Amino acid sequence: MSLYVKPIEIDSDDILTELVRDSLGSILGDRYELVADNIPFEGNHILALDTDHRPVVVSCDRREGGRALLSGLAVMEGLAGHRAMLYRLYPKLFRTGTERGSIFRLEDARLMVLAPKRPPGGYYLDKAFPFLSLFTFRTLQVGDKMGLLIEACRSDHDSGFSGTPTACLSNTPQFRSGAADLNRDEELYFQRL
Repeated sequence: MSLYVKPIEIDSDDILTELVRDSLGSILGDRYELVADNIPFEGNHILALDTDHRPVVVSCDRREGGRALLSGLAVMEGLAGHRAMLYRLYPKLFRTGTERGSIFRLEDARLMVLAPKRPPGGYYLDKAFPFLSLFTFRTLQVGDKMGLLIEACRSDHDSGFSGTPTACLSNTPQFRSGAADLNRDEELYFQRL
């Protein structure tokens, strides 16, 4: 069987958000929980809880990393400044059982930025801010499936991601993530990236 892999451009933020949402298990772990994929802030953001039940904002942009980073930071600031709205819209974000009742602390939240290229200053930011994780992606077509090849941007601290490229492929039009049914040639292709 011949290998059919080609990079493709996506021209829709909705498609990117759907592909990223379906790939969350690859970057947050299998036991993540989706809170919302359409939060009331400008940009493309997904709000989830990671395997440790910590809030994570995934900010993605199909064109540039700088814009994904800045809009993600604006979301983090907005989340911290609008706790009452958050409590009504997303009660899963708030831990209960504390002596002060339900709390949401910005210090507990993480920001993950996904873009085709690392944002300017990304190496410095990734090392200086442990709550920030940077990822790059490529949109690929493998056979009749479309998906993302996601790679963690390397730094000296552990970003919570193994750094191994992860192919998250989808069937058209239904999407799924995880290890798609790749033939041997396709598996070798992804191992060489």
